[in-house]
Amino acid sequence: MSDANALKDQGNKAFAAKRYDEAIDLFTKAIALDPSNHVLYSNRSAAKAGKKLWPDALEDAEQCIKVNPTWAKGYARKGAALHGAQRWEEAIAAYEEGIAIEDSAALQKGLKEVKDAAAAAVGNDDGVTGIAKMFADPNLFGKLAGNPRTAHLLADQNFVNQLKFIQANPSLAGNSFNDPRMISVLGALMGVDLQAGTRPEGSDEMPPGFSSPPPTSQPGPSSPPLKPAASEPPKPKAREPEPEPEPEDEESKEKKRLKTEADAEKAKGAAAYKAKDFEAAEQAFSKAWEISPTDVTYLTNLAGGHLPI
Repeated sequence: MSDANALKDQGNKAFAAKRYDEAIDLFTKAIALDPSNHVLYSNRSAAKAGKKLWPDALEDAEQCIKVNPTWAKGYARKGAALHGAQRWEEAIAAYEEGIAIEDSAALQKGLKEVKDAAAAAVGNDDGVTGIAKMFADPNLFGKLAGNPRTAHLLADQNFVNQLKFIQANPSLAGNSFNDPRMISVLGALMGVDLQAGTRPEGSDEMPPGFSSPPPTSQPGPSSPPLKPAASEPPKPKAREPEPEPEPEDEESKEKKRLKTEADAEKAKGAAAYKAKDFEAAEQAFSKAWEISPTDVTYLTNLAGGHLPI
């Protein structure tokens, strides 16, 4: 299957250059020539994850496992896709399945990341995060109807029903942000709180989930789910490199780069908040969430920055 291998190599290069559509097309062509090659499904899953096409990435990960159920990396792909879709329990189960086959550092890292993200989504001891508190507001629909950015969304009865469900179950709010409309709703709610909220004069208290900004080169251990380069487990030197590198390596590099950028913005936001420059804090936290939209910690921090202390 030399032609399939050539297409795979081209797909890996396209993936490394973040040309995800091209990579998907090349891996698809390779699969047509060699449908029993589980690595091709794994690589295409990675490319789809690069485009945040979580259901499609999950489908390829599951096909990879079907073709070769003893290959642990397939479960890592499945866990990553479920993590991106914020299906926390299923993601945890996928990583644990992979660990049962091969207890690798990569699988353990993925498992920790999704557990951290799930814990952040659930919130504090009473199960209600700053985000959840906003969605539990009895005047939720009044605020959305009065905001031109969100008023039109209320014309969709299915979406209204979704909001009512979240209003009744606010601890589940963190699981809904794969819908871009929910980001608009959250922004509108935080905008209202930003205008109305006040903080005691002279207070240095940080919003929930914050601490003093850590050095951007080495974020604190509470920063989930993407980890800085310093925490990456070293690759065994004695192990020979894969003859055909898979997208995991480039994907990991991209995650680390985005994590570093997002943490830098988070640090700026924390410093601005402490200096009571709330507008600058909002911009920095928003930028961090924009850079890393699958990391609920940045979203929680952003929400916390708008809630009255």
